[in-house]
Amino acid sequence: RCLERLRGIQAPGDVLISDARLIRLAAIASEQAAVSSQKELYPRGMSSLRALKLSQGTLLGMRTLTVDQIRERIASRYPEAAPLPDYPEVDGLLKEAGFNFRWNPEGKNGVGCYSSPLRDPVSVSSASESVSRWHTTNESGEAGDVTPEEADARQFEERLTRAIQEGSFLTLLVSPKYYDRARDELCRRFPLQLVDFEGLFLDSLHNTAEAAKVKWDLVLKTDAHPHDGDWDKLMMLVGRCMPAIEQKLYAVDKTMLVIYPGLLARYDQMALLSRLSQKVGRRDGIPGLWLLLPGDGQALIDSKPVPLIGPGQKARIPTSWLKNLHRGNGKQEAHE
Repeated sequence: RCLERLRGIQAPGDVLISDARLIRLAAIASEQAAVSSQKELYPRGMSSLRALKLSQGTLLGMRTLTVDQIRERIASRYPEAAPLPDYPEVDGLLKEAGFNFRWNPEGKNGVGCYSSPLRDPVSVSSASESVSRWHTTNESGEAGDVTPEEADARQFEERLTRAIQEGSFLTLLVSPKYYDRARDELCRRFPLQLVDFEGLFLDSLHNTAEAAKVKWDLVLKTDAHPHDGDWDKLMMLVGRCMPAIEQKLYAVDKTMLVIYPGLLARYDQMALLSRLSQKVGRRDGIPGLWLLLPGDGQALIDSKPVPLIGPGQKARIPTSWLKNLHRGNGKQEAHE
């Protein structure tokens, strides 16, 4: 929308200005606007609550985050927004922004950190926002009785069924407050191998560090300050552990549902998704890969775009599908 408005202004003469430069120029010419890392225009001094709500994709998908790490991620996207307060004031802002983090005062060596309450990839969790779910029925309603919401849910269900049968690379977007509910419903409805990428990655990195006789505390301290200190050495460790991770993923014998992929972006390993997508459906490849991301528009991991070949590799999960409207019998069940 920003570019559309700016391109509607006639440029002087034959001057050619790139999109990024045009947005920067608009911000400089204004008295109140700043440019985000995603080339968005936003008001200088934007409230920390608004910044949190707009930055959900940069925070969801991480196992633990200190207040400083949350502050760093928000500032990297909206550097001129109002700074986040310290704990405990930030706690209320996170809840109001829709995050379901839990505060652990002993985490990060006593510094204290927020953690995701859902780290067991095989359990059905109750930590996501509840959705009223319709009881399943085998009966079909009359064609004229189908609402637009039911039609969306049916169409989405059919798309996923074809994706399982044919093999596909799909990025599935869902509202952040329903992320865990979507994970549970997908695993209930389809034969998927759930892959907690962050857990897989950290286990492999820990083993690699141990083999190289690098203390884990040093790894954590280096990770807390990206691109400073021994960051290059940490990236060398990351490079050593990635082949083992990739081989484990290639060994999966059914479509994977990958959750918590944030470290792919943090450590510049997004190319792994390109390699995996090219292996989908091949005899020596993998049956399929579905990537579950919080969001409603762009397919981003920590502000970095997912490498998609075309729009057919991205889909938004309808709330009506989560509610089971396409298979309901008119009776609701409370799903917590």
